[in-house]
Amino acid sequence: MKKNKIFKKLLVGVLVATLIPGILGCSNKNIKDESVNKSGEKVTLKMLWWGNDKRKGITEDVIKLYQKNHPNVEFQTESVSSTADIKKDLALKTAEGEIPDIIQMDLDFIYNYAERKLLEPLDSYIDQNVLNLSDVDEASLEGGRLNEQLYGVPLGINAYCLVVNPTVFEKAGVGILENGYTYDDLYKTAKELKAKITDSDFYPIANFIDFNSFVRSKGSFYFGESGTELGYTDDKIMAEYLSIQKKWVDEGLIVPPSNKTDKNTLIASGKSALMYGTSNSAAGISKTAKTVMKIITVPSVTKGNITSSIRQSMFFSVSSYSKYKKEAVEFINFFTNDLEANNILMGDRGVPISDKVSESLQQKITEADKQQYTFMEYIKQHPSSVKVNPPNPNTSGNVNSLLSILYNDVISGKTTPEEASKKFREKGNKILEGFKGGQ
Repeated sequence: MKKNKIFKKLLVGVLVATLIPGILGCSNKNIKDESVNKSGEKVTLKMLWWGNDKRKGITEDVIKLYQKNHPNVEFQTESVSSTADIKKDLALKTAEGEIPDIIQMDLDFIYNYAERKLLEPLDSYIDQNVLNLSDVDEASLEGGRLNEQLYGVPLGINAYCLVVNPTVFEKAGVGILENGYTYDDLYKTAKELKAKITDSDFYPIANFIDFNSFVRSKGSFYFGESGTELGYTDDKIMAEYLSIQKKWVDEGLIVPPSNKTDKNTLIASGKSALMYGTSNSAAGISKTAKTVMKIITVPSVTKGNITSSIRQSMFFSVSSYSKYKKEAVEFINFFTNDLEANNILMGDRGVPISDKVSESLQQKITEADKQQYTFMEYIKQHPSSVKVNPPNPNTSGNVNSLLSILYNDVISGKTTPEEASKKFREKGNKILEGFKGGQ
């Protein structure tokens, strides 16, 4: 690929800190489209994703399966451990003009790349039946669309939830919360668990609900539509969020900041009973714990309301700079629709978006795996009254870091929740305004 000299002039440090708001301003309109490939010509697709060793192994196995019928297609793959790592890695590759052909994208940054024309719109490939999404619910594709064009094919759907270790509840003689419960219900249950289990290292809740889900329960959003300001207007929401955590940490209901044990380890070992996370994480924890974890909705303010909603776990996108766009899309189509491939993947990235694939897998999966399918079906049938969140701005990570600092200040008693909520609005909006939402 021909390197763009403009990219090299940019400061890599600034690029990583702000998730490439500067370099992404460059358009690919002068890049020659070389995606047309002669039959049988050797094609090399560069592919980047994040995940653990298990995901790396099964993804490579699917690539090998694909190559059986496509011997002319070679892959240069690279995997990193987290979304934070892929943000940095992808930003650096983009700066060098080396953006991969196929990229595993996250909701946090897919829109930033799409807006700057660094991703290939996929609608024409659907029209040509290169990409078959005929049995995919439109709601499952929503997160991959921008300005009515599809830039990312979801690799699975999930929802924020609370993962429950039923063994801990059974041991304590406490009933498991039912979907549609409230924060008051969660507090009462946590208190019961704490009273029944006297282990000083036991904390009922491994980690608290993040602010994004909490503010949704109030009918608002973390970030505004423009990405240049916070999405909620009442500072009492943040003050309440911090007050709850201060109270619950002080009462030993939530793991304190001083305890650095991984949340997955806490719930798998029974040192916690509840963990905030995503629905597709439960199966892995079940395997570690040798107990089938249950999944329940995120708590709401009002009994019966559902805060959890369908979200796309991650996407595959194609670089608009790729010389082999069609071949890249063909692989994504295989990854999405091939039953044998998905027998290898087994919903690792979330419930598959293809109804045919999802129905097929449910005949083969374990009881632990079935939990996420059952939960997602419940979410589909009980949709949240709050609409889908606006895209996170590029600078959302900076704002989250600010919140983490203020949270620690509140927990340690250095400041009050009310003071912290005012500081958060003032400094958070400055971050968002200063970088113009990362635009």
